[in-house]
Amino acid sequence: MTFDRNIWVVVGLLAAPLAPAIYFAVMTPITVNGQTQSGFGLISLFYPYALAASFLFGMPAYLLARRLGLAIWWSALTAGAAIGALFASRLHDLLMLCPLGAAAAFLFWIFARHAP
Repeated sequence: MTFDRNIWVVVGLLAAPLAPAIYFAVMTPITVNGQTQSGFGLISLFYPYALAASFLFGMPAYLLARRLGLAIWWSALTAGAAIGALFASRLHDLLMLCPLGAAAAFLFWIFARHAP
């Protein structure tokens, strides 16, 4: 990998966890004085966990796909959905985490595809 490709891949790896972190932060209700508010401020709480999953599972999937010549949008969506499924413990979780994994992988692919 060249230096330029490394930069785009790193930016993609840092951007990809934003999709699940924003989703979980917005969908986490916070009750203050009896009123429910959005937990948008919780992004900083969810982001490190999503980042760890991106590095532990997403990076090896990308390196394998690139080595096989399959680093294209549909393989990113498929790998992201599969990685999301790894974290599901029941059907409801599967229906939520597969699209989140696919969204994160697609966000990564948007940046990684610009690498020379």
